[in-house]
Amino acid sequence: MLSSAIPRLFVLLAALFGTVSLHAQEISEELAAKVASYLAEVDDAKAVRLLTETLAREDATGAAILELVRRAPKLEGEPARLLVPHAGQLLDIQIRRPKIEGGTKPPVLLAITPGGTDDLAARGAIIGRVPQYTPEQFGDEGRDGFMKILRATAHAAGGDPDRLWMTGFSWGGHACWDNSLHRPGAVRGFIGRGGGPRRVFYRLLDNLEGVREIAVCGGQDDPELIWNLQELERIAKKEKYDYRLFLDPERGHSWPLAGDQEAVDILLATPAPSEVPMRGRVLADGPLVEHPLFRFDEVDEKKTTVPTRIPVSARLSADEKRRQTIAKMKPAVASIRWSVKRDGDTTTLELTGASVERATVFLRAPWFTPGDRVVVKAKRKIVFQGKLEPDPRTLLEEARRTGERLRPALLRLPISF
Repeated sequence: MLSSAIPRLFVLLAALFGTVSLHAQEISEELAAKVASYLAEVDDAKAVRLLTETLAREDATGAAILELVRRAPKLEGEPARLLVPHAGQLLDIQIRRPKIEGGTKPPVLLAITPGGTDDLAARGAIIGRVPQYTPEQFGDEGRDGFMKILRATAHAAGGDPDRLWMTGFSWGGHACWDNSLHRPGAVRGFIGRGGGPRRVFYRLLDNLEGVREIAVCGGQDDPELIWNLQELERIAKKEKYDYRLFLDPERGHSWPLAGDQEAVDILLATPAPSEVPMRGRVLADGPLVEHPLFRFDEVDEKKTTVPTRIPVSARLSADEKRRQTIAKMKPAVASIRWSVKRDGDTTTLELTGASVERATVFLRAPWFTPGDRVVVKAKRKIVFQGKLEPDPRTLLEEARRTGERLRPALLRLPISF
């Protein structure tokens, strides 16, 4: 039992995050409450103090912190509510859950804008929504906020980490594209309604590998938006992107739209990927583009800045002028090629960067597990080798930053190229 000297807040948080269990070592209720307090703290300065206090404890081992980070809170009510801190505010997530039988892990859908998705819970999807959260578009705070809501929802409600989805209308539709391009490898797919990518983001389209992109839009909506979505359809056929476009010929910038039901059916029928990707190439138009395995921290700005003026031939048609402009923006990117190879008891992560100066590597499942012998190489130079032990600081800081607790970062490594 908790002693009377422990603040009442710890009692409440311990109750919220479940009963204490035993693993390789006994985990005290006091440590559990400390971790819960840190992960729930809104104020960054207070969080730093809580982190320091927690890491100073003798029982704050990697194994104990890993178990506590993975431990899910108890959800009650319908919809259930989950409070998650982000960027100095408390996000009030409303979660609707299907009935889960036999250990099934349902897909998880972040609904950025209200309406039209609650019935999906009855059909087998977990729905997370924060109605009052409308961050500035095309910014890293919003991108991280959306991903934190989605991951926190999946963790709390028992969702499938390989079937995370997003949907939204208008600016929410734009955000679906923006997030998927700048947080590659994070979602299984999205349904963007009445929204699309900015053309300057076309240079990042390769980041959509493995993502099901579904666009639903009124055929009488903004002509520039319609051109973008139809151009993406033309590009997708050539580049073999997994893209579907549903245009409602009778509607403008409104919702619901013809095609909504077909899009939802695709979401529910889409399984998890058949295999774990073991190699790829991620593009970045600036710092903070983040894949589950690494984040761009510093790029060559001269190589990633789009020219303010892009000359095109006056003899071209309007469509070809647009296409030539897009083509001339395409080289303005940094990139990281990565591969994971397993040889006996050793797993090697190798990264090669172009126009990138610094990055951060995150060792996490499904590629890595505690106890693995790991080698990390950057431009063929070994930057880490040894047995992978969960690092308490990495576990706590990354869980609080990203909300990723189903597949927490076990070790964080800064690297230079």
